[in-house]
Amino acid sequence: MTFPNHTPTAKNLSEEKKSSDTILSASNNRQNFGVSTPAEIVPGLICSFNSSNSLIRKGPVLGEEAFYGLAGEYARINAPYSEADPVGVLVQFCGLFGNAIGRSAHFYLGNDRHSAVLYTALIGKTSIGKKGTAYSDAKRPFLVADPEWAKMNIKTGLSSGEGLIHQVRDPGKTSQGEDDPGVTDKRILVYQSEFSSVLRNIDRTGNTLSETMRDAWDGLTLQTMTKNSPEMATNYHISVIGHITPKALKKRLNFDEKENGFGNRFFWIYVESPKDIPDAERAPDELIQPIIDKLKTAIQYGKEAGEIELDEEAKKFWRVIYPTLRADEDEDGCAELKNRAKPQIRRLAAVYALLDLSNIVRLEHLRAAYAIWRYSEASLGFVFGGPSGCLMTDPYAVKIYEALNKAQDGLTRTQISRDVLRGNGAKEEITAALYFLETKKLSYVEKKNMTNGKSCEIWRNIR
Repeated sequence: MTFPNHTPTAKNLSEEKKSSDTILSASNNRQNFGVSTPAEIVPGLICSFNSSNSLIRKGPVLGEEAFYGLAGEYARINAPYSEADPVGVLVQFCGLFGNAIGRSAHFYLGNDRHSAVLYTALIGKTSIGKKGTAYSDAKRPFLVADPEWAKMNIKTGLSSGEGLIHQVRDPGKTSQGEDDPGVTDKRILVYQSEFSSVLRNIDRTGNTLSETMRDAWDGLTLQTMTKNSPEMATNYHISVIGHITPKALKKRLNFDEKENGFGNRFFWIYVESPKDIPDAERAPDELIQPIIDKLKTAIQYGKEAGEIELDEEAKKFWRVIYPTLRADEDEDGCAELKNRAKPQIRRLAAVYALLDLSNIVRLEHLRAAYAIWRYSEASLGFVFGGPSGCLMTDPYAVKIYEALNKAQDGLTRTQISRDVLRGNGAKEEITAALYFLETKKLSYVEKKNMTNGKSCEIWRNIR
């Protein structure tokens, strides 16, 4: 089966909704959608909005490169008509797609097989976060593109490991000794509008939910050890979307779930409503239908895609960011929640590629996934408090970061001191600013050998 290429192009949103108070010019689209230019990817920067009915963003800002492809196109089209955070729409769209396509599409990290399974948790205050609105918006195209899956494969009521295994069980015997045909379609997307209830259930003595969810993310064989009717599950495809408030997350996510790997199997995404729309209307069907048509094709492609690989440009970028994807202990106490960055980024990059009808991950797919992971890290810092969610207040760090964004070939320390800071920064202050940028995974340094036998540092931003 052949699939047409549908790599999206930017649209002029003024054609989609002629409303001066909600649609900005193309050059200002980033403000309307709460996304940022490369110079503003620093977690925690406050994004202001130009339109009269828009609000001041208090949380972190998602890099513009994340709004790539079909998922980004839909988030942009939907944004003028919804009070939902486009970030929440974007990420949940990716999670829904990753489950709808099943487990055929895969890649390997070492000997570990990974599919498009994503665990996503939206963090937002009740009502203000508009988490449910973002989910409804994200799901809308899927209700038409794959109505059977949307009706039968989205479940709720996650309470025990045994219950989850039962939903994807292999053929076996019932407790009465009768044949159990098991489950044929093992794609399950668990949607929990009150994810705090899941965390409460995990806290119950003897509850195996945390262990089962961890094993499910890993794709391991799941089984119950009951004497009378043991059940087993293989070749399943379980994804999770949960919603929780910041207060509940801080209260319910206990030390064990931070340390044992449960927490770092999730993308933690802070959301807040970007604007008030007193007379909100859903986006017109004629705007959404092209998305639905492309989504149908992408789902079918994803079901048959097979193994996924990186192209050469993506490999180069992966080698650059790879050493930075290890979270050391930091002030917000969230290091253990950030220590599964490598497979998380690669899974999400695969989703972006499959939405582009490609089993080759290109640079733009990997950059989009990396931007969302950075946003997840920033969300944790913003919620729990700490450097990942703080403003970049060092004026030297700000100037250096902005200059490195413009420097295609990077800058030496001499150039930074002479040309960027005009000789105003002391050596210790420049070192501190560069250390900040490097530890926050914004910039990196390369050693270059000179003709005189000496070496110099070349600083670049992670793009």
